[in-house]
Amino acid sequence: MSLRAAIIGVGVWGQNLVRHVQGRSELIRFTTGATRTPDKAREFAAQHGIRMLESYDARSEEAHV
Repeated sequence: MSLRAAIIGVGVWGQNLVRHVQGRSELIRFTTGATRTPDKAREFAAQHGIRMLESYDARSEEAHV
């Protein structure tokens, strides 16, 4: 069983982190993301199986992460 994590900040560094972890580790996977500009990150998130939230505050409503 892997840890389901949220990625907060899906800019250059956040995307780099996802690329190096997602699908390579059995211990962790990113399932949810939040960023200041969600429209810019949607395509990247979809490619990596990450559901984008509309705001940082919406993360607190995600019980499974």
